[in-house]
Amino acid sequence: MEDRLFDGHLALSSWYGRAHLEDHGYGDAPQYPISVSQPFSFYGASAQIGGAMGIKLNSNSVLDLGFRCGAAYEDGPYRAFRAKATARSRDIVDCCPSGWSGNFGIETALIYSARKNLDFRFGILPGMLFTDLPSYFGGKWEGFSPLTPTIQSSIAVRYEKMFFSIALITAFLSNSGLSCAFGYVLF
Repeated sequence: MEDRLFDGHLALSSWYGRAHLEDHGYGDAPQYPISVSQPFSFYGASAQIGGAMGIKLNSNSVLDLGFRCGAAYEDGPYRAFRAKATARSRDIVDCCPSGWSGNFGIETALIYSARKNLDFRFGILPGMLFTDLPSYFGGKWEGFSPLTPTIQSSIAVRYEKMFFSIALITAFLSNSGLSCAFGYVLF
């Protein structure tokens, strides 16, 4: 339609990283039940889908209102470390023993076209993070809540078919992190 647009995406990603933990206890009374003197690697993959209805504000601007959801799987020595630590201490809880997590959110974004091949996108996505999908759907919440409210603010630039975004993700009562993405627009 002339003043309404539909915007949708499907994204696939993979990652690799290393977690280095410090034991804040004392030599004769360590805080963690097993050694944390080495970095632990982790790796995984995710899939995400989203869609939004766009409302034209003027000839250069569109306001998107829509949703985004995704699922991810993580594995590697860091996941194995969490399982061992949880088994050895009642004070440590692995909030994602299955390795499966997911998210769902309602997204609002302003897209501004500076010229034909250059777009800027400013978005905000309040939502929920499902820290262990099987426990959420199975009702087996062992000492933690699998739901965490999140908010993500992002800035993205598309030049011709190249895409770059940076996002600040904050999980309430937990942690926050910065993510960056490079992409290529297929069509």
